[in-house]
Amino acid sequence: KNSFIFSYDKRLKLPIYPGGEGQSINCNPSYGPTFGGGHDFYIASNSNSSNSSYSNLCHSYKHNAYTNGTTQAQSFLAGSYNFLTAEIEVYAQN
Repeated sequence: KNSFIFSYDKRLKLPIYPGGEGQSINCNPSYGPTFGGGHDFYIASNSNSSNSSYSNLCHSYKHNAYTNGTTQAQSFLAGSYNFLTAEIEVYAQN
């Protein structure tokens, strides 16, 4: 229930919608970390050389100004729907 996505360059913390706690992070050995039930933020395998990673914000994680499926929600985190990664950091608190 305390999960969030943080945009470092925009200095914005995006909390998970109430009731979405069970969808905060998805782990699958076939791809990288995925956040949100609608894959709000999906990191593909080989994400530094394949632009298969994507952002689909506002399914499970909330941005007050955007709605899921809009161009603004899809480009907010990475600048576009699909993207390449240079570095990934995931933190967990036990």
